[in-house]
Amino acid sequence: MKIILKHVILISLLTVIVSYGYKQEDTKRATNTLKLNNQTLKKKEVAELFTHNLKNGHNLVKLMDDNWTLLYYADDRCSGSTEGEKINLSKPEIEKMIIINVKNDSEYAWACNKRAPYYYDFNFDLNKQIENWDNFELQSSDYSDSPKKEKDVFYIFGAGDSDYIKLTIGAKNLITKLKYSSIDPG
Repeated sequence: MKIILKHVILISLLTVIVSYGYKQEDTKRATNTLKLNNQTLKKKEVAELFTHNLKNGHNLVKLMDDNWTLLYYADDRCSGSTEGEKINLSKPEIEKMIIINVKNDSEYAWACNKRAPYYYDFNFDLNKQIENWDNFELQSSDYSDSPKKEKDVFYIFGAGDSDYIKLTIGAKNLITKLKYSSIDPG
């Protein structure tokens, strides 16, 4: 009887030791996978997270490069084209109003009288620009039929196809360039 009891205790002890070993191995594997995913966050995942956060009013700062560029372009049937660029922006500026010097040129305006080109400071606030968006559709340039497909570029279409954001994601898998475009469909 003592021998049987010793065998039962020994088998139970071995079972616990083996189970503990497998549990430790699974924990290590899960940790390694988590680290691997953190190190290799894909560009598409950055674009998806930016789209989600933009749509839901969440923070965008962590997705921006330390030194990113804002491009603004608007095309209107009456005032023509308005465009500008602001470089060397810091991460937190994505959440703030950005003053950008833009040029308005009515050369291609067709609904109103043409005026001489002029410059002015435009207050760009991304949240205000998307207030009336009814859609947040993410596409990469891979879907484009254009012969000029751009690598690491994603588009977020908002108010139809007339308003969109073009994201360029750099080597550190952070957004290095954001272009906001609004084109009068008329």
